Amino acid sequence: MGSRRDGRGRVIVQTRRHDEVIDAAVRGDVMGVIHDDVVIARELGLAPFGARARVSGEAAAAFAAALGAEVRVRRVGEEFDVRASDVTTLTSALRAVTRPAGRLRLEVD
Repeated sequence: MGSRRDGRGRVIVQTRRHDEVIDAAVRGDVMGVIHDDVVIARELGLAPFGARARVSGEAAAAFAAALGAEVRVRRVGEEFDVRASDVTTLTSALRAVTRPAGRLRLEVD
């Protein structure tokens, strides 16, 4: 009979913090990494502490200008970063806008 590890497949890890994440996984102690991620998400207003969308395309400026005060809109180069306190607020604000003519890309994180 094979060991428990035989035939278990492969694990692929994608991270920008390679050594820290892999070392934590090998030790079986990932709570420090998780804590760091929670702190960062809270500070940046990312899920689950906030919601974010990116708007781009030739109609992006008109779309972003029509968004209500319940979201924060910031131009970042050719795109617009749209943030809200939660997903419901963000998606409600996005749905409320009449789509302007022209190409529009809406990416909700």
